[in-house]
Amino acid sequence: MNPYKYFVGIDISKDFFDVCILPESKSFSVNNTQKDIQTFIRTLKKMQHFLVCLEASGGYERTLVNALDKNLIPVVVANPLKVRLFAKAKGVLAKTDRIDASIIALFAQTMNPEPHQVPDKMSQQLKDLTTRRQQLMTMIIAEKNRLQQAPQEIKREIQSHISYLEKQVSKINQKINKDINSHTTTKHKDQLLRTVKGVGEVTSSILLSELKELGSVENRQITALAGLVPYNRDSGKSRKKRFISGGRSPVRRALYMAILSATRFNPFFSSLYNKLLDAGKPKKVAQLACCRRLLVILNAMIRDNKPFQPDFAH
Repeated sequence: MNPYKYFVGIDISKDFFDVCILPESKSFSVNNTQKDIQTFIRTLKKMQHFLVCLEASGGYERTLVNALDKNLIPVVVANPLKVRLFAKAKGVLAKTDRIDASIIALFAQTMNPEPHQVPDKMSQQLKDLTTRRQQLMTMIIAEKNRLQQAPQEIKREIQSHISYLEKQVSKINQKINKDINSHTTTKHKDQLLRTVKGVGEVTSSILLSELKELGSVENRQITALAGLVPYNRDSGKSRKKRFISGGRSPVRRALYMAILSATRFNPFFSSLYNKLLDAGKPKKVAQLACCRRLLVILNAMIRDNKPFQPDFAH
């Protein structure tokens, strides 16, 4: 049974956001400022049993989501791809801010998604820092690739830029470590995660910032959140290769890099990886299977508050 009577769809942008309220089909726009958001929240509170739904929008939604959470208003931050696919399924191909708001409201009314758990200030700051670090690393890789083909007179400039970016990464790492160590629970989780040989400070910080559910959900759910669950593609007698899809790509990338190290230096994962290869599994499939096993083990470690041990892994 749906506990909500009203569904508020919001399409948000930098300067304003469009609102649609179902089943009343009421539409209006609100300036995306602190003052107007508070006025909007007072309007919402006049209703009862309502759910607010909006898309993730590159950070423009953060002020509104935090304000809604502070006022104990249930809010869903929906995946834009899911909303777009829902619109296509309904036959809505046109796209304007007002139409998007109505589709988001209809999506909430039809799909009844779970309210979003807004991260605390420290978690959000940690996520911002790890995201920025990944951006800097992407720029470093791009510059190093350019360095190989650059003429001599350009190489010095590129090398100088690489050195600058590497210094920025070092500063970001210091801030991340400081944030983790300043919070007792987060510091303890970090220490537990890093008892697995192959899981270093980068992987640990990404898991702590991007996967807050770690240790609190079952194994299949945690692997699905990371996008590591293989899905069937069967039809009739046809049995095609299974594939992974969706999930949180930063977590998946971090686990993959950790497994590249763990399959070399961690006896447990080295043994598991070689067994999979001996069974005829392609390298990529074996690596992804090891990523799933690693995440399941990390999930159990945080849940049970235990460091990594080979017998525990089995």
